Amino acid sequence: HGNEKFHLDRYESQSQSVFNFSNIGILLENNEEKCINELRKIIVDRKPAEYVNTLPKAYQEKISKSMGRMNHVQRQAIIKALTCQNYMLIKGLPGTGKSHTLVNLIHILGMMGKSVLITSHTNSAVDNILLRLKERGIKFLRLGSNARIHPSLREFSESTLIEKCKTVEDLEMLYKGFE
Repeated sequence: HGNEKFHLDRYESQSQSVFNFSNIGILLENNEEKCINELRKIIVDRKPAEYVNTLPKAYQEKISKSMGRMNHVQRQAIIKALTCQNYMLIKGLPGTGKSHTLVNLIHILGMMGKSVLITSHTNSAVDNILLRLKERGIKFLRLGSNARIHPSLREFSESTLIEKCKTVEDLEMLYKGFE
């Protein structure tokens, strides 16, 4: 019938399905790469997370000071993350303190000389964490298009920071400052 109308909804998750299926295919194929094999063991074979028994003594005092305003569950999550050898998941309902826990974890990892990469499905989720890190004076480099970065974080964007670089050496110094 010529008068019938159809409405087709396209959800953002559908546009990701090709990407997701490709990643599953890579994960399941025989591959010599060690990291792919480790991921397969974790995701497909459900290899449990591995933990060490204690934290290095050199960091214990700094860590306990950083966890001052956290509840018991948040403290446990931080300790688990710091003693984890391969992977862990922090999950919870909205408003339960996941972001607060992550900000504290990132701060502690920074004190330990570790580098942290923050990613998410949305720019606003990354910016939410970075805004809290900015309040604490923690140094970071925000990657991505300035149009999608929170206005308060644009001073930390890669494109803003490289504008100040006049030479290759300036650029090298900029990036080495974030190692």
